Amino acid sequence: MRWTREVRLAAACASVGYLGLLAHAGAFGALAVGGPVEGSGIFTTSFVNNRATEDAARTAARAACANNKGAPEAVRSTCAVVTTFRNQCLAVAGRS
Repeated sequence: MRWTREVRLAAACASVGYLGLLAHAGAFGALAVGGPVEGSGIFTTSFVNNRATEDAARTAARAACANNKGAPEAVRSTCAVVTTFRNQCLAVAGRS
């Protein structure tokens, strides 16, 4: 996957429970990103955590991204999982 200038993603190792993002050992999470579509510069992100399996995390993150009503349909339709994590925290940064 090619990273755009508008979106910078980083997954950082941290102890379980850091900032309350992960509640228990073995929890899986995933990050999904949609967009930007050509010329818009608009994107959407969604992450989930505390899922029992990696597949469950992927499915939930993709669905949450695609259902983000704050983003245009053209952007939501491009949602894809870009990373999964386990026993880590996640940081997402964007450029405005």
